[in-house]
Amino acid sequence: DAPMAAIDQRVAILKAVFVEVNGDQPDAFLDQGLGRYDQAGKMAKKLLNETDPGSESKETTTPI
Repeated sequence: DAPMAAIDQRVAILKAVFVEVNGDQPDAFLDQGLGRYDQAGKMAKKLLNETDPGSESKETTTPI
């Protein structure tokens, strides 16, 4: 699924930048930051799954 892959790619990029910028920080700090990016990626995927972009067009109308 392309949107899910896009989320994974962006999270991977953000994690790489985070490590590059904060490479001099302790490992515990890096682990915590990377964990937050992982959590954000999971939440983004969950929200994407819960969202139905065509839901407005699926509403039915009652004839008068």
